[in-house]
Amino acid sequence: MADLRAQQAQSLLSWGLPLALTFGAAQIIAGVIFFFAYNWSDLSDTMKIALPQFFMAISFIAFALLPKLSMAGRIAGIIAMMMIGVSMAVVGQVYQLGADPWRLFAIWAGLAAVISAALRDDIYFALTLVIASVAYFLYTDQELAWLLPQEKSLIAAIYTALGASILLARENLGQPPSWLRWLLTAAILIVATSGAIHDVMGRYLFSNGWTATLSLIGAAGGFMTVYKGHRLDKPIRAMALFAITVFLWVLGVQTIFLTDLHEAGGLTVMLFLSALWVLGVTWGFAKALRRFVVDAGSK
Repeated sequence: MADLRAQQAQSLLSWGLPLALTFGAAQIIAGVIFFFAYNWSDLSDTMKIALPQFFMAISFIAFALLPKLSMAGRIAGIIAMMMIGVSMAVVGQVYQLGADPWRLFAIWAGLAAVISAALRDDIYFALTLVIASVAYFLYTDQELAWLLPQEKSLIAAIYTALGASILLARENLGQPPSWLRWLLTAAILIVATSGAIHDVMGRYLFSNGWTATLSLIGAAGGFMTVYKGHRLDKPIRAMALFAITVFLWVLGVQTIFLTDLHEAGGLTVMLFLSALWVLGVTWGFAKALRRFVVDAGSK
């Protein structure tokens, strides 16, 4: 019993501590940004540029001097990485360079990726993922949204494919399981599910597209297939099942509300049928969760 509790405590520390460090560093960065926002009009252009670069320099110096895997070293590294983007944004705002926001995030993501590859720490890879995701959606919204047919569905499908490719590459490189795998999976499924829901929320089902729905089915099915047996990962399988469940909730309710019952005064009937559908799908989710997740390790 004591050994089991020690293993559970160690497992909690292995993913809980990095998350706590990330949120703690984010609060420090938020404090710096709010300081700038509150005092922006009172600062000279020189001070506006110098302050974030000063914080960035101090953070890099602290990161260089501290043990890389220590709590203080990781916090210093996170702040330094985030201050890169803040410094670039301030310079662009002061000198009115006119660069598109997605370019800033793309350059920032590139620099963060180099740092992450050099340090090989999941925390920095997670930050790079967030920055790169923002760059992707800013780019697609500005440059691709008006060019592509059924753009939102396709944009979500492309992100899903890119995210799945990154996750697959990480697995094939022999990286040990960690919370970063869960974060990547959650990002992929959230975007795919959102796109699939958008597919069915039009004048009729799939009038907004269908590629995001296919990407959701492919991603969820792929996760259920890959993460079983010797590579069993119950949280990922649970997330995949839940993503499909959410989509089925929306698909069924939207199908009911696209009928002509409301014209015949059947709003109460539609609400009742929708509730029955949601309850039925939830019951199916509970059964699938028990069969494919809870009992999967005993097979």
